[in-house]
Parts: sequence; C-alpha cells; structure tokens
Amino acid sequence: MEAQPVDLTFTFFIYIYYIGWATLGLFGAIWIYKDASKLPVLFLNSKPIWWSAACLLLGAIWVILTYWLIHYSSISNRSVNEKT
Repeated sequence: MEAQPVDLTFTFFIYIYYIGWATLGLFGAIWIYKDASKLPVLFLNSKPIWWSAACLLLGAIWVILTYWLIHYSSISNRSVNEKT
C-alpha cells in the first residue's frame, strides 16, 4: 500500500488562515482590554478581562463588533460626554 502524496500548498494556506485568525484574536483582545480599562462602567459591570477572553475564545470579529455596538454605537445608552 502506497502513501498518498500530501498537497503542501493547501496545508500551507490552512496554517496561514488559522494563524491569521489567531493573530486577529490576540490583537483584538489587547485592544478591547486597553479600551475597556478606560471606560467607567462596562456592560453588566463585567471586567475588561472577560471581554478579552471572549475575543480570544469566541471569535474576534463577533466580539469586537458586539463590544463596539454595546459601548460606542448610537444604540449605546452612554451620553456623548462620556465617549471622550
């Protein structure tokens, strides 16, 4: 029985894909932690470390979007003066 040849190009792109998502998650978690530490009150009085952990574990794009919607978008309940 002969071994099947491995397509290294496909494997390389799979590694690049996952490394890219991990990098985005890491930078997103750092950005959220720094930004959340500056805010006076977070959603449900959560700590910044929980937002960072969620960014790493649940997916950077969705957590960053949710964080922005809750804390900075026009649906946020913060006044304009607090957004400085």
